[in-house]
Amino acid sequence: MLLTYGTNGALQLRVENSMALEMPAKPEWSNSTEPLEGGWPSYEFGDGSNGFSGILRKPSGEPSFRVYSRGMADTPNRFAVEFKTR
Repeated sequence: MLLTYGTNGALQLRVENSMALEMPAKPEWSNSTEPLEGGWPSYEFGDGSNGFSGILRKPSGEPSFRVYSRGMADTPNRFAVEFKTR
């Protein structure tokens, strides 16, 4: 499971499944050249060292990919999940 934001901006819980079940056919926006574990990745990133997709590096060699996330203070609605084991 993972937390994400819905189209209305509300926090929502999403159940993640296998790639084969979530993306069985190649989406039109994908830059992938072959399936992965029975499904198609939405996008593949790389540094170009394998001859494919060098979009993660600036000409200087520095990374050009950054990940942003909101802090807990910026998420007004929350989920609480408890897991019980036997």
